[in-house]
Order: sequence, then structure tokens, then C-alpha cells
Amino acid sequence: MTEVRKDISSDTPLAVIILAAGNGTRMGSEIPKVLHPVAGRAMIRQVLDTVETVSPERVVVVVGSQMEKVKTISQPHITVVQEEQLGTAHAVIQARGALDGFLGDVLVVFGDTPLITSDTMQFMKHSLGGNDENNLVVLGFHLENPTGYGRIRCSQDGGVEAIVEDLDATAEELQITLCNS
Repeated sequence: MTEVRKDISSDTPLAVIILAAGNGTRMGSEIPKVLHPVAGRAMIRQVLDTVETVSPERVVVVVGSQMEKVKTISQPHITVVQEEQLGTAHAVIQARGALDGFLGDVLVVFGDTPLITSDTMQFMKHSLGGNDENNLVVLGFHLENPTGYGRIRCSQDGGVEAIVEDLDATAEELQITLCNS
């Protein structure tokens, strides 16, 4: 386990993209997934509160169509609509226009991860460090049965080659237990 320093700072500007376009269909609910309450507050509100602790210059929330409540709860941050849900990378691309002119690091988090901590976000921000050596940091976890999760395919030297959605994975990639969190 890596120890997280509390005093991490970086002069590199930071933007955060929050992916919040999921409908929650697997939850059997008509309420958008990110609006489901955890400990009395919508998941997206908890994620936004945590994101704000890392003092980003910009926050862009990617929402699905017909998600007016998610847009409202995300104010005053920028929201963009992902009309067609074509995966995680497609959702991130939807934020491109809202980041025009931004020069710095970009942290992508999911709106349905209310337990992500500011320490974790700070550690990821610090790991990027505004340098070309670490131009990508991915938070992942190992599962014995990773069915349903995107897999992180790594090179021999440990670098990330790709993040492959479960439905798009080859038989070989389905054996990977390192999942995108």
C-alpha cells in the first residue's frame, strides 16, 4: 500500500471530468445512477464535494440526455451531454470542447464512486506531477472474478496499453484481473 502525503501540491493546473451519464439500468431503477443516495446524499454530490477539495481550475460533468436533475445538482460546474452512450472514452471526448484552451492535467473520475477520497485524488494528481514521464495515471483494482468491469491491459514494463470494456474484450483480455475503477 502506498502512503499518501497530505501536503501534495503542484503548480500544474488541474481540470476534472466527472462521468455521470449512466442511466442505472442495471440497478433496475428509472433514477439516473448518480442520483441514488448514499448516506443521505446523491452519489454525484459526494463526488463533486470531494473533487472540489483538490481545487481544480475546471470541472466538467458529462451527463446523459434527459438528466436535468444531474445538471442542476452539478451547478455551478460545466455540464456537457453525451447523447449516445458509446463507452467511457466516448464520454471523455464529450468534455473536449469544455476544456478548450486549458493547459494542464486532467483527472477523470466516475460520478458513481462516492467513496473516492480527496487523498486518492491528490495522490493521482501528484503522480502526474505535470511531467512527461507520467502522463497517465489509472486507478485500478484486482478482482478474482472481474466480469462486467473494464480491464486494464498493461505492457511488459507495466505501462497502460489500453482499457478495454468487458463487452469488447477478447478471450485473452477477459482473463485480466486488473480492472478500471
